Amino acid sequence: MQLAPSGPTLDAGGLGLSLQHVGGPVVDLDAAVDEHRSLGFDAWVRSPSLELTSFDGEIGRFVRQSVRMAFGRGPSGLVVELIHVDPSTEEGPQARLLATHPGLSHVAFWCEDVPRAASLLLGEGASLVTAASPDPERWQALHAAQGVAGLLPELGACYLRLISGALVELVPTSLWGAPLEAVCGAGIGSILPAPPAHGP
Repeated sequence: MQLAPSGPTLDAGGLGLSLQHVGGPVVDLDAAVDEHRSLGFDAWVRSPSLELTSFDGEIGRFVRQSVRMAFGRGPSGLVVELIHVDPSTEEGPQARLLATHPGLSHVAFWCEDVPRAASLLLGEGASLVTAASPDPERWQALHAAQGVAGLLPELGACYLRLISGALVELVPTSLWGAPLEAVCGAGIGSILPAPPAHGP
């Protein structure tokens, strides 16, 4: 697998983040890819169709979302993620974003320690928008008992909304390699910048 160069690193507040992509939901994935091709995004990888069960922090429970993603690399190595939300998905963060802020709406970062970074951001007033969980029933019980604080120790990939309204995604560096390819599609390592610890 060809590795893309490591992205720029941001260490503001000791978060230890490095830029991965900018992304957001679109109505028509093929049309959106074509639009971005015209802007110089000429290398693409598409994910399989995914059925995601994730914690929706804005309504406090788990939701199912059916999505497909396309990742394109463009000028200066910038990567865009275009997310197609299945029309049958009636609720959930991506469906809400599609209705209210279609197109590029978040910035994603590789993160070595998601629980720590999320805790610091939440302490500055951010809110949890969504998070993937391997055990929805236990997470629901943890949330009912302790709120978002109960989820922090096991937090993996997640979206947070900052006080400014900016939407950021934290992606664990541990996903680099086969786990990322299973979700994002074969060849994703040639599109996304590698986490700093895995770069050339």
